[in-house]
Amino acid sequence: MEQNSSLADQEDYVKKDMGPFQGRPLEDFWNYIDEWTDKSIIGRDAHAEYHDHVPNHEEMYQECLNFDEWAWEGDRDASNAARITGTGQSFEEVLNRFANNRIMRWNEEKKIFEDVTHLRQWPRAFAIPYEYPESFPTICKFLDENKHQYTKPVISRMGPGAVIIPHRHNLIRRENRILGRMLYNMCINFPEGCKFAMHPFGVIPYKAGDIYRLWVHEGVHSVINNTDKDRFHIMLRPANYREYVPEVS
Repeated sequence: MEQNSSLADQEDYVKKDMGPFQGRPLEDFWNYIDEWTDKSIIGRDAHAEYHDHVPNHEEMYQECLNFDEWAWEGDRDASNAARITGTGQSFEEVLNRFANNRIMRWNEEKKIFEDVTHLRQWPRAFAIPYEYPESFPTICKFLDENKHQYTKPVISRMGPGAVIIPHRHNLIRRENRILGRMLYNMCINFPEGCKFAMHPFGVIPYKAGDIYRLWVHEGVHSVINNTDKDRFHIMLRPANYREYVPEVS
């Protein structure tokens, strides 16, 4: 897959705003979800689309449960951040993100996000399966068999009570190349009560084993895991994606 970016797209390489939620409280994303969800919009315009299903997700889930060398988001230790530089971000970018991360929780009674950074209980962690092939044999086998589709796998662990606040991703640029405009997001398990939503698609009806295409650089999205279980997903970049930024004279 290869394409050239138009000059008009250059603005996408700067920090993303919040689109239709710009200037509004973060809580509006969830509190008005019934109003902004539009099921008449499909495919890329919906920023979320079902792609595939993996039948042996239970084996993958057990591998995640047994693993104990997670890189915890927020841990300032350099060796911790170095574990997940295979995402396409540099070591410095990962370390900076961890250093500036805040811990948020969703208060279901008040319908608001609350900052609980002071508790120092980091609820989200990551692992790159290819760095631990003996710990993730089923996942690595799947990735090997599907390397024509997927690259740069990262397992995301969201602990009980963890949230990903509404946001859009910045595009990752390396010199004149863009590392993809969407992610494949594979659901390893999805505890009852967990919620993942993308604007304007609405709540994504994830089931364990489902893979969705997510245009995370364009659609505002958020996750709330107000359950008593860890949630595991695998983020994957599309393989052989090539997009180049033309030189501006």
